[in-house]
Amino acid sequence: MSILVNIATIIVGIGLILYVIGLIVKKKMSESQSVLWIGIGIVAVILGIFPTLIPWIADMLGIWYAPSVLLLVATIGLLLILFRNTIVASEHADEIHELTIQIALLKDENEALKSKLEEMERDCY
Repeated sequence: MSILVNIATIIVGIGLILYVIGLIVKKKMSESQSVLWIGIGIVAVILGIFPTLIPWIADMLGIWYAPSVLLLVATIGLLLILFRNTIVASEHADEIHELTIQIALLKDENEALKSKLEEMERDCY
């Protein structure tokens, strides 16, 4: 790879890390969600600093075309993020179901209290 590609990879990696940190500071992303994104940024910086890692990893994995290692790393990173988001969505669905049940019970209790209060008001007059 040329030096320009290495520099661009480092800049993109650092930019991603700084952007994610900015989102954390602004409370638009939680720390648990940001871990994988920061990890992807760190991997980009490492691959930009040490471009000889790409052919080495390709040889270790038996990949003929070394740049496809980048696609493999990106795919694995995005799959991890997707898996994490699926877990969070499932947890939220369970919480929403629980809250729906609680609201229904509170509405029922509220109606019962209203009817008791109306009864008491009728008895007082």
